[in-house]
Amino acid sequence: MEWTEESSINFINSYQNKDILWDTKHPKYYNKIKKHDAWEELAVEFKTTVDECKKKNKYSIIST
Repeated sequence: MEWTEESSINFINSYQNKDILWDTKHPKYYNKIKKHDAWEELAVEFKTTVDECKKKNKYSIIST
C-alpha cells in the first residue's frame, strides 16, 4: 500500500482509537485473539494486510 500523508494521519488516529493495541491497562490488552481482531479491523479499514498495518505502526512510532 502507498501511504500518503493523509492516509498516515488517518491510520494513526484509527490506531489511537483502538486502546487494546497500545494501552497496557486495557482489560483485553493481553488477549492475543482480541488484539488480532483489532489489527484485522484496521487492515480492512485501510484495505491492506495486518502485517502492513503493523509495519506502518512500527515506522510511525520510530519517526515521531
